[in-house]
Amino acid sequence: MFKKILVAGTLALSLGAGCLPAKNAETPDRATARATILTVAKAVSIADQACATYATANHDAATAKKCADAYDLARPSLVGAEAAVDGWSDATAGNLACLSADAISALEQFAGIFLGAQLALPTTVVDALHLADTLHQLCVN
Repeated sequence: MFKKILVAGTLALSLGAGCLPAKNAETPDRATARATILTVAKAVSIADQACATYATANHDAATAKKCADAYDLARPSLVGAEAAVDGWSDATAGNLACLSADAISALEQFAGIFLGAQLALPTTVVDALHLADTLHQLCVN
């Protein structure tokens, strides 16, 4: 079910973004916030799967541990950010970037693992890192 929601959110963002009026960057609307969080979640999932595949194929327990640690950092952050979007308010809008900070850090950790192993980052991860950079700049803490 999560995958269906992710696909629907991503499609809604890609199909509707050009038709929506510009919003104040400090208070993203709920649909944009949800699509961003779902994109980051999808990127974490893809990075985790690719990281685990690499670690398993190379019998690299240290890398497997780094992959698991990054995923474990991201998951509660994403769950919290998604819950915040579900209970949307003006206060949530201003705090969403901060709620997803650990997920952003996890993506950066995955990127470091991939670069250290001289692997190309999956395009979904690259895209999510760009989104995450914008989101991170909105965090007021």
